[in-house]
Order: sequence, then structure tokens, then C-alpha cells
Amino acid sequence: MTDPNTPGGYPPPPGQGGGYGSYAPMPPEQQPYGYGTPPPPAGPPPAPVVNAFRLMLVSAALGVISLVVALGTKSSLRATIRDKYPDTPQNSSPTR
Repeated sequence: MTDPNTPGGYPPPPGQGGGYGSYAPMPPEQQPYGYGTPPPPAGPPPAPVVNAFRLMLVSAALGVISLVVALGTKSSLRATIRDKYPDTPQNSSPTR
């Protein structure tokens, strides 16, 4: 049955006595990181992670070097191709 003292028969809001509202509130839970609790100090990265990072740096450096070499030899490569195939028109390129 509904209680005639509460509107709509719903239980009273917490803290206003009666039912579940008369109990003391639960203590707050420990909040996750980012809510004022600093994260634990990080240790050194594992050796495979360090090796992978170094290999990625080497790969990036080799990519930059190959780009510089390709751009530096562009004109000599064109001249070599032009000398090898003299019958081909200069401005011909395949259209797609």
C-alpha cells in the first residue's frame, strides 16, 4: 500500500527520514586517477619497447635520407632516361 504522507506513494528522498533515507551515507570510494589522486611513478620502459623505438627512429631516418637522395638525383635520372630513349617525345606521359 502507499503511504498517504508521501506524494504519489514514492519513498521520501534520501536524508528526509523514513525508509532508506534514514541511514547514514556510505563513505566515498577511492576515486580513479585524474580526480586529484596522482598516478604511481612510472618505471623505466621494458627493453623490447626501447629497441622498437630505436628501430622506428632508424627507419624514419632512412626514409628521410632516401627522399633527399631521390630529389637530388631527379635531374640526372631524367637525363639518363632521355639519353637512353631519344625517340620518345619529351612531354609524353601516360594518362590515366
